[in-house]
Amino acid sequence: MDKGKWNIVLGSWYMLLVALMSVNCSSCKSDASDEMFANLGKEEKVDISDIIDIYKKCAEGHSDSFDYQDVLFKGCEELHGDDMYVFQADADYLLKLPEFDSTDNEEIKKFVDWYNCGIILNNMNSDLELGWREICSSADVEDAVRKYDTKQFYSDGMRSMMTGMQRKIMDKANEGEDSIFSESITEYMFEVMADAEEYVPFDYVTDSAAVAMLIEQADSVKRCYCREKIDSLWNKGAKEDECVSIFLNAIQEAASFDEQCALLCGWANNENSDYVQDAWIPAVAYRLMCADKYSPFLEMVWGIWRCTYQKAYGGMSRDSSIPNEAYNLMRRRVFTTALRYVAENPADQYARFMMLDIVGDPNLNRFGEFMFGNQTPIEEMKYMYERLRHLFNSGNNGSESEDLDE
Repeated sequence: MDKGKWNIVLGSWYMLLVALMSVNCSSCKSDASDEMFANLGKEEKVDISDIIDIYKKCAEGHSDSFDYQDVLFKGCEELHGDDMYVFQADADYLLKLPEFDSTDNEEIKKFVDWYNCGIILNNMNSDLELGWREICSSADVEDAVRKYDTKQFYSDGMRSMMTGMQRKIMDKANEGEDSIFSESITEYMFEVMADAEEYVPFDYVTDSAAVAMLIEQADSVKRCYCREKIDSLWNKGAKEDECVSIFLNAIQEAASFDEQCALLCGWANNENSDYVQDAWIPAVAYRLMCADKYSPFLEMVWGIWRCTYQKAYGGMSRDSSIPNEAYNLMRRRVFTTALRYVAENPADQYARFMMLDIVGDPNLNRFGEFMFGNQTPIEEMKYMYERLRHLFNSGNNGSESEDLDE
Protein backbone atom coordinates (compact mmCIF):
# COMPACT_ATOMS: atom_id res chain seq x y z
CA MET A 1 0.00 0.00 0.00
CA ASP A 2 1.49 3.39 -0.94
CA LYS A 3 1.70 6.27 1.51
CA GLY A 4 -1.23 8.11 -0.06
CA LYS A 5 -3.59 5.24 0.63
CA TRP A 6 -2.20 4.82 4.12
CA ASN A 7 -2.81 8.48 4.88
CA ILE A 8 -6.46 7.86 4.04
CA VAL A 9 -6.59 4.99 6.54
CA LEU A 10 -5.01 7.02 9.33
CA GLY A 11 -7.14 10.08 8.66
CA SER A 12 -10.49 8.33 8.20
CA TRP A 13 -11.51 8.16 11.87
CA TYR A 14 -10.57 11.82 12.30
CA MET A 15 -12.58 12.75 9.20
CA LEU A 16 -15.64 11.00 10.61
CA LEU A 17 -15.45 13.00 13.81
CA VAL A 18 -15.02 16.22 11.84
CA ALA A 19 -18.22 15.35 10.02
CA LEU A 20 -19.89 14.71 13.36
CA MET A 21 -19.18 18.25 14.52
CA SER A 22 -22.65 18.99 13.13
CA VAL A 23 -24.08 16.69 15.79
CA ASN A 24 -26.21 18.41 18.39
CA CYS A 25 -29.27 18.16 20.57
CA SER A 26 -32.20 20.52 20.50
CA SER A 27 -31.56 22.06 23.90
CA CYS A 28 -28.29 23.60 22.63
CA LYS A 29 -30.35 26.44 21.18
CA SER A 30 -30.80 27.80 24.73
CA ASP A 31 -28.18 29.95 26.40
CA ALA A 32 -25.43 27.35 26.16
CA SER A 33 -22.78 29.41 27.90
CA ASP A 34 -24.86 29.63 31.09
CA GLU A 35 -25.34 25.87 31.11
CA MET A 36 -21.73 25.04 30.32
CA PHE A 37 -20.18 27.21 32.98
CA ALA A 38 -22.79 27.11 35.73
CA ASN A 39 -20.39 25.15 37.95
CA LEU A 40 -17.26 27.09 37.02
CA GLY A 41 -14.94 27.64 39.97
CA LYS A 42 -16.63 25.22 42.35
CA GLU A 43 -14.01 22.43 42.32
CA GLU A 44 -11.24 22.86 44.88
CA LYS A 45 -7.74 23.42 43.56
CA VAL A 46 -4.98 20.80 43.36
CA ASP A 47 -1.72 21.01 45.34
CA ILE A 48 1.42 21.23 43.14
CA SER A 49 3.83 22.36 45.87
CA ASP A 50 6.07 19.32 45.32
CA ILE A 51 6.53 20.24 41.65
CA ILE A 52 7.48 23.77 42.72
CA ASP A 53 10.04 22.36 45.16
CA ILE A 54 11.58 20.22 42.41
CA TYR A 55 11.73 23.22 40.10
CA LYS A 56 13.53 25.28 42.74
CA LYS A 57 16.16 22.56 43.17
CA CYS A 58 16.68 22.38 39.41
CA ALA A 59 16.85 26.17 39.10
CA GLU A 60 19.47 26.25 41.83
CA GLY A 61 21.56 23.68 40.00
CA HIS A 62 20.93 20.78 42.38
CA SER A 63 19.32 18.44 39.84
CA ASP A 64 22.57 16.47 39.45
CA SER A 65 21.92 14.71 42.75
CA PHE A 66 18.83 12.90 41.55
CA ASP A 67 16.92 12.08 38.40
CA TYR A 68 14.46 14.94 38.57
CA GLN A 69 12.40 13.63 35.65
CA ASP A 70 11.52 10.45 37.54
CA VAL A 71 10.53 12.52 40.56
CA LEU A 72 8.67 15.00 38.41
CA PHE A 73 6.60 12.28 36.77
CA LYS A 74 6.11 10.09 39.82
CA GLY A 75 2.96 8.06 39.20
CA CYS A 76 3.47 8.29 35.44
CA GLU A 77 5.83 5.35 35.08
CA GLU A 78 4.01 4.01 32.03
CA LEU A 79 5.57 6.84 30.03
CA HIS A 80 9.06 5.54 30.71
CA GLY A 81 8.77 2.00 29.33
CA ASP A 82 11.61 0.55 27.28
CA ASP A 83 9.34 -0.80 24.53
CA MET A 84 8.94 1.78 21.75
CA TYR A 85 6.20 -0.10 19.97
CA VAL A 86 3.35 -1.51 22.02
CA PHE A 87 0.25 -2.96 20.42
CA GLN A 88 -2.96 -1.36 21.60
CA ALA A 89 -5.24 -4.41 21.70
CA ASP A 90 -5.26 -4.88 25.46
CA ALA A 91 -8.89 -4.83 26.66
CA ASP A 92 -7.81 -2.69 29.62
CA TYR A 93 -7.84 0.26 27.24
CA LEU A 94 -11.57 -0.10 26.80
CA LEU A 95 -13.93 1.75 29.10
CA LYS A 96 -15.78 -0.36 31.67
CA LEU A 97 -18.12 1.40 34.07
CA PRO A 98 -20.15 -1.18 36.04
CA GLU A 99 -21.85 1.67 37.90
CA PHE A 100 -23.87 2.38 34.75
CA ASP A 101 -24.72 -1.23 33.81
CA SER A 102 -28.07 -1.19 35.58
CA THR A 103 -28.92 2.43 34.90
CA ASP A 104 -31.71 3.43 32.54
CA ASN A 105 -29.62 6.34 31.25
CA GLU A 106 -29.26 5.21 27.65
CA GLU A 107 -27.32 8.34 26.71
CA ILE A 108 -24.51 7.46 29.11
CA LYS A 109 -24.36 3.93 27.69
CA LYS A 110 -24.14 5.34 24.17
CA PHE A 111 -21.23 7.51 25.24
CA VAL A 112 -19.43 4.44 26.64
CA ASP A 113 -20.06 2.58 23.36
CA TRP A 114 -18.88 5.56 21.34
CA TYR A 115 -15.66 5.80 23.35
CA ASN A 116 -14.90 2.09 22.91
CA CYS A 117 -15.66 2.28 19.20
CA GLY A 118 -13.28 5.23 18.88
CA ILE A 119 -10.45 3.66 20.86
CA ILE A 120 -10.62 0.40 18.89
CA LEU A 121 -10.52 2.23 15.55
CA ASN A 122 -7.75 4.55 16.70
CA ASN A 123 -5.66 1.67 18.01
CA MET A 124 -6.30 -0.53 15.00
CA ASN A 125 -4.96 2.26 12.80
CA SER A 126 -1.81 2.36 14.95
CA ASP A 127 -1.40 -1.42 14.84
CA LEU A 128 -1.80 -1.57 11.07
CA GLU A 129 0.71 1.26 10.75
CA LEU A 130 3.33 -0.70 12.69
CA GLY A 131 2.93 -3.53 10.21
CA TRP A 132 3.13 -1.23 7.22
CA ARG A 133 6.33 0.27 8.65
CA GLU A 134 7.69 -3.30 8.89
CA ILE A 135 8.31 -2.81 12.58
CA CYS A 136 6.42 -6.06 13.03
CA SER A 137 5.00 -8.82 10.86
CA SER A 138 1.45 -9.18 9.61
CA ALA A 139 1.14 -12.12 12.02
CA ASP A 140 1.78 -9.71 14.92
CA VAL A 141 -0.90 -7.36 13.63
CA GLU A 142 -3.32 -10.26 13.09
CA ASP A 143 -2.79 -11.37 16.70
CA ALA A 144 -3.40 -7.84 17.94
CA VAL A 145 -6.61 -7.43 15.93
CA ARG A 146 -7.87 -10.81 17.15
CA LYS A 147 -7.55 -9.67 20.77
CA TYR A 148 -9.81 -6.66 20.43
CA ASP A 149 -12.88 -7.19 22.60
CA THR A 150 -15.47 -6.09 20.04
CA LYS A 151 -18.29 -7.81 21.94
CA GLN A 152 -18.11 -5.37 24.83
CA PHE A 153 -20.85 -2.93 23.81
CA TYR A 154 -24.24 -2.03 25.26
CA SER A 155 -25.71 -1.57 21.78
CA ASP A 156 -26.43 -4.68 19.70
CA GLY A 157 -25.92 -2.60 16.56
CA MET A 158 -22.51 -1.32 17.63
CA ARG A 159 -21.44 -4.79 18.73
CA SER A 160 -22.45 -6.29 15.39
CA MET A 161 -20.75 -3.51 13.42
CA MET A 162 -17.42 -3.74 15.24
CA THR A 163 -17.38 -7.54 15.33
CA GLY A 164 -18.05 -7.56 11.58
CA MET A 165 -15.10 -5.28 10.97
CA GLN A 166 -12.84 -7.49 13.06
CA ARG A 167 -13.99 -10.59 11.20
CA LYS A 168 -13.42 -8.94 7.83
CA ILE A 169 -9.84 -8.04 8.72
CA MET A 170 -9.17 -11.54 10.01
CA ASP A 171 -10.53 -13.00 6.78
CA LYS A 172 -8.12 -10.84 4.80
CA ALA A 173 -5.26 -11.94 7.05
CA ASN A 174 -6.01 -15.58 6.24
CA GLU A 175 -5.62 -14.88 2.52
CA GLY A 176 -1.88 -14.29 2.79
CA GLU A 177 1.00 -12.52 4.46
CA ASP A 178 0.31 -9.08 2.98
CA SER A 179 -3.46 -9.17 2.54
CA ILE A 180 -4.15 -7.67 5.95
CA PHE A 181 -2.65 -4.41 4.67
CA SER A 182 -4.63 -4.36 1.43
CA GLU A 183 -6.73 -1.53 0.04
CA SER A 184 -9.98 -3.39 0.76
CA ILE A 185 -9.33 -2.95 4.50
CA THR A 186 -9.19 0.80 3.94
CA GLU A 187 -12.49 0.70 2.09
CA TYR A 188 -14.13 -1.46 4.73
CA MET A 189 -13.07 0.85 7.52
CA PHE A 190 -14.74 3.72 5.66
CA GLU A 191 -17.95 1.68 5.52
CA VAL A 192 -17.83 0.87 9.22
CA MET A 193 -17.26 4.46 10.24
CA ALA A 194 -20.04 5.72 7.98
CA ASP A 195 -22.41 3.26 9.64
CA ALA A 196 -21.30 4.50 13.06
CA GLU A 197 -23.16 7.79 12.68
CA GLU A 198 -26.41 6.31 13.97
CA TYR A 199 -24.72 5.49 17.27
CA VAL A 200 -23.76 9.07 18.07
CA PRO A 201 -24.63 9.64 21.75
CA PHE A 202 -27.26 12.29 21.06
CA ASP A 203 -29.63 13.30 18.29
CA TYR A 204 -28.10 13.78 14.87
CA VAL A 205 -29.38 16.84 12.99
CA THR A 206 -28.39 18.25 9.63
CA ASP A 207 -28.61 21.87 10.77
CA SER A 208 -25.25 22.71 12.38
CA ALA A 209 -26.12 26.30 13.35
CA ALA A 210 -26.82 25.41 16.98
CA VAL A 211 -23.57 23.52 17.49
CA ALA A 212 -21.64 26.33 15.78
CA MET A 213 -23.13 28.71 18.33
CA LEU A 214 -22.14 26.32 21.11
CA ILE A 215 -18.51 26.23 19.96
CA GLU A 216 -18.37 30.00 19.55
CA GLN A 217 -19.71 30.62 23.05
CA ALA A 218 -17.36 28.07 24.59
CA ASP A 219 -14.35 29.59 22.83
CA SER A 220 -15.43 33.06 23.90
CA VAL A 221 -15.64 32.09 27.57
CA LYS A 222 -12.32 30.25 27.38
CA ARG A 223 -10.62 33.26 25.84
CA CYS A 224 -11.80 35.67 28.52
CA TYR A 225 -11.63 33.40 31.60
CA CYS A 226 -8.51 34.38 33.57
CA ARG A 227 -7.22 36.12 30.45
CA GLU A 228 -6.34 39.34 32.21
CA LYS A 229 -4.50 37.41 34.90
CA ILE A 230 -2.67 35.29 32.32
CA ASP A 231 -1.56 38.39 30.39
CA SER A 232 -0.33 40.07 33.58
CA LEU A 233 1.69 36.98 34.48
CA TRP A 234 3.40 37.05 31.10
CA ASN A 235 4.24 40.71 31.61
CA LYS A 236 6.00 39.78 34.85
CA GLY A 237 8.02 37.00 33.21
CA ALA A 238 10.69 39.14 31.60
CA LYS A 239 13.17 36.27 31.42
CA GLU A 240 12.56 32.74 30.25
CA ASP A 241 13.47 31.07 33.54
CA GLU A 242 11.22 33.47 35.46
CA CYS A 243 8.13 32.47 33.46
CA VAL A 244 8.20 28.89 34.78
CA SER A 245 8.45 30.02 38.39
CA ILE A 246 5.74 32.68 37.94
CA PHE A 247 3.22 30.28 36.41
CA LEU A 248 3.94 27.43 38.81
CA ASN A 249 3.30 29.71 41.77
CA ALA A 250 0.20 31.24 40.15
CA ILE A 251 -1.28 27.78 39.55
CA GLN A 252 -0.53 26.80 43.13
CA GLU A 253 -2.20 29.98 44.44
CA ALA A 254 -5.23 29.81 42.09
CA ALA A 255 -8.70 30.11 43.60
CA SER A 256 -10.12 26.93 42.03
CA PHE A 257 -9.40 23.90 39.88
CA ASP A 258 -10.92 25.63 36.84
CA GLU A 259 -8.59 28.57 37.31
CA GLN A 260 -5.62 26.21 37.55
CA CYS A 261 -6.62 24.54 34.27
CA ALA A 262 -7.15 27.92 32.58
CA LEU A 263 -3.76 29.18 33.77
CA LEU A 264 -2.07 26.01 32.51
CA CYS A 265 -3.71 26.43 29.09
CA GLY A 266 -2.81 30.11 29.00
CA TRP A 267 0.79 29.23 29.86
CA ALA A 268 1.17 26.64 27.09
CA ASN A 269 -1.12 28.12 24.43
CA ASN A 270 0.32 31.63 24.31
CA GLU A 271 2.50 33.45 21.82
CA ASN A 272 5.02 34.10 24.62
CA SER A 273 5.31 30.40 25.47
CA ASP A 274 8.46 28.57 24.47
CA TYR A 275 9.48 24.93 24.13
CA VAL A 276 12.11 25.40 26.86
CA GLN A 277 9.26 25.41 29.38
CA ASP A 278 7.84 22.12 28.16
CA ALA A 279 9.64 20.08 30.81
CA TRP A 280 7.25 21.60 33.37
CA ILE A 281 3.98 22.15 31.49
CA PRO A 282 3.25 18.38 31.08
CA ALA A 283 4.12 17.75 34.74
CA VAL A 284 1.44 20.20 35.91
CA ALA A 285 -1.06 19.02 33.28
CA TYR A 286 -0.60 15.41 34.41
CA ARG A 287 -1.25 16.39 38.03
CA LEU A 288 -4.45 18.24 37.09
CA MET A 289 -5.84 15.33 35.06
CA CYS A 290 -5.07 12.84 37.83
CA ALA A 291 -7.26 14.86 40.22
CA ASP A 292 -10.36 13.37 38.52
CA LYS A 293 -12.10 16.75 38.67
CA TYR A 294 -14.17 18.07 35.77
CA SER A 295 -13.41 21.37 34.06
CA PRO A 296 -14.50 22.69 30.64
CA PHE A 297 -10.76 23.13 30.01
CA LEU A 298 -9.96 19.48 30.73
CA GLU A 299 -9.77 18.23 27.15
CA MET A 300 -7.40 21.09 26.27
CA VAL A 301 -5.23 20.16 29.27
CA TRP A 302 -5.04 16.59 27.93
CA GLY A 303 -4.16 17.73 24.40
CA ILE A 304 -1.48 20.11 25.66
CA TRP A 305 -0.07 17.41 27.93
CA ARG A 306 0.21 14.91 25.08
CA CYS A 307 1.83 17.42 22.69
CA THR A 308 4.33 18.85 25.15
CA TYR A 309 5.30 15.47 26.58
CA GLN A 310 5.81 13.95 23.15
CA LYS A 311 7.88 16.89 22.00
CA ALA A 312 10.02 17.13 25.13
CA TYR A 313 10.54 13.43 25.85
CA GLY A 314 9.37 11.36 22.87
CA GLY A 315 10.47 13.06 19.69
CA MET A 316 9.03 14.39 16.45
CA SER A 317 10.31 11.91 13.87
CA ARG A 318 8.43 8.97 12.45
CA ASP A 319 10.78 6.63 14.29
CA SER A 320 10.42 8.27 17.70
CA SER A 321 9.00 6.44 20.68
CA ILE A 322 5.28 7.33 20.83
CA PRO A 323 3.65 5.91 24.00
CA ASN A 324 0.08 5.89 22.72
CA GLU A 325 -0.80 3.31 25.34
CA ALA A 326 -0.04 5.85 28.09
CA TYR A 327 -1.71 8.71 26.24
CA ASN A 328 -4.86 6.61 25.84
CA LEU A 329 -4.95 5.61 29.49
CA MET A 330 -5.14 9.31 30.31
CA ARG A 331 -7.63 9.92 27.49
CA ARG A 332 -9.87 7.33 29.13
CA ARG A 333 -9.44 8.93 32.54
CA VAL A 334 -10.38 12.39 31.27
CA PHE A 335 -13.34 11.01 29.32
CA THR A 336 -14.58 9.10 32.37
CA THR A 337 -14.31 12.22 34.54
CA ALA A 338 -16.43 14.14 32.03
CA LEU A 339 -18.92 11.28 31.67
CA ARG A 340 -19.57 11.10 35.40
CA TYR A 341 -19.96 14.87 35.45
CA VAL A 342 -22.55 14.69 32.64
CA ALA A 343 -24.48 12.01 34.53
CA GLU A 344 -24.87 14.49 37.41
CA ASN A 345 -25.22 17.63 35.26
CA PRO A 346 -27.38 16.66 32.27
CA ALA A 347 -27.94 20.30 31.23
CA ASP A 348 -24.28 20.86 30.37
CA GLN A 349 -24.12 20.44 26.60
CA TYR A 350 -20.51 21.54 26.24
CA ALA A 351 -19.32 18.60 28.35
CA ARG A 352 -20.97 16.28 25.81
CA PHE A 353 -19.30 18.05 22.93
CA MET A 354 -15.94 17.88 24.73
CA MET A 355 -16.27 14.11 25.10
CA LEU A 356 -16.92 13.68 21.39
CA ASP A 357 -13.91 15.85 20.67
CA ILE A 358 -11.48 13.88 22.82
CA VAL A 359 -12.68 10.56 21.35
CA GLY A 360 -12.17 12.03 17.87
CA ASP A 361 -8.51 12.89 18.42
CA PRO A 362 -6.45 10.25 16.58
CA ASN A 363 -3.50 8.53 18.21
CA LEU A 364 -0.15 10.21 17.59
CA ASN A 365 0.63 8.19 14.49
CA ARG A 366 3.74 8.25 12.35
CA PHE A 367 1.98 8.99 9.07
CA GLY A 368 -0.96 11.22 8.30
CA GLU A 369 -1.62 14.87 7.47
CA PHE A 370 1.87 16.05 8.50
CA MET A 371 4.42 15.26 5.81
CA PHE A 372 7.73 15.65 7.68
CA GLY A 373 7.43 13.61 10.86
CA ASN A 374 4.88 12.17 13.24
CA GLN A 375 1.50 13.75 13.92
CA THR A 376 2.42 15.89 16.95
CA PRO A 377 2.49 19.18 14.96
CA ILE A 378 -1.09 18.57 13.80
CA GLU A 379 -2.20 18.29 17.42
CA GLU A 380 -0.20 21.41 18.27
CA MET A 381 -2.20 23.32 15.68
CA LYS A 382 -5.36 22.40 17.55
CA TYR A 383 -4.26 22.87 21.15
CA MET A 384 -1.43 25.43 20.99
CA TYR A 385 -2.34 27.60 18.04
CA GLU A 386 -1.36 30.88 19.77
CA ARG A 387 2.19 29.61 20.30
CA LEU A 388 2.36 28.60 16.64
CA ARG A 389 1.05 32.02 15.59
CA HIS A 390 4.16 33.54 17.13
CA LEU A 391 6.37 31.20 15.11
CA PHE A 392 4.56 32.17 11.91
CA ASN A 393 4.79 35.85 12.79
CA SER A 394 8.51 35.55 13.34
CA GLY A 395 9.12 33.90 9.97
CA ASN A 396 6.43 35.48 7.81
CA ASN A 397 5.89 38.97 9.22
CA GLY A 398 2.50 37.98 10.54
CA SER A 399 1.12 36.95 7.16
CA GLU A 400 -0.05 33.58 8.49
CA SER A 401 -1.71 34.74 11.71
CA GLU A 402 -5.19 35.23 10.24
CA ASP A 403 -5.14 31.71 8.83
CA LEU A 404 -4.36 30.31 12.27
CA ASP A 405 -7.21 32.24 13.82
CA GLU A 406 -9.61 30.72 11.36
